[in-house]
Amino acid sequence: MTPNPDKDTTMATTVTTVTLQEQKHHNPDGSTVRIYVHPYATIGAYATIGAGAKIGAFATIGDDVTIGDHAYIGDGASIGAFASIGAGAVIGNGATVEEDITIGDGAAIGAGDSLRWSSGFYPCEAYRGADNVPVLRHGCVTLPLSEWTPERQAELCEEHDARPEVARTLAHAVAVAQAFFAEA
Repeated sequence: MTPNPDKDTTMATTVTTVTLQEQKHHNPDGSTVRIYVHPYATIGAYATIGAGAKIGAFATIGDDVTIGDHAYIGDGASIGAFASIGAGAVIGNGATVEEDITIGDGAAIGAGDSLRWSSGFYPCEAYRGADNVPVLRHGCVTLPLSEWTPERQAELCEEHDARPEVARTLAHAVAVAQAFFAEA
């Protein structure tokens, strides 16, 4: 049974004093690495975890997830099945990375600093990448937000999906991401 710190104040006090524990993790490829995991974290089947990765309290790592070397998964974070977290990336407390999403090396996703939605045609995600640079992912394309110019959007739509309604929703996704980071 998983303890509920909201209902059990004794457990809440205990949880805050428990630290990450060093342990060996056996990856599906047969390699063994040392990682640091909170005892209340959950790691799914066939997860590949890099050396030195840290996984916080009540974090949930889905099946077939890949986590890079020295990545940090914060308390209460949730990583969906088949997601990939790059080396040195930081996923903040309570953040959610959806299924089948790739977060690049050195990226940081924290509370109030990530946004996920569907454009109606493709999944979208806005977050801060390496060096704190705003990034937008629309469908299979991930670029720094500053590179989502109208010209680049037209180029990508022609290359991937030329429907006019997709071009309109992509322009809207860029505007949403720009507004999101303007407020941050």
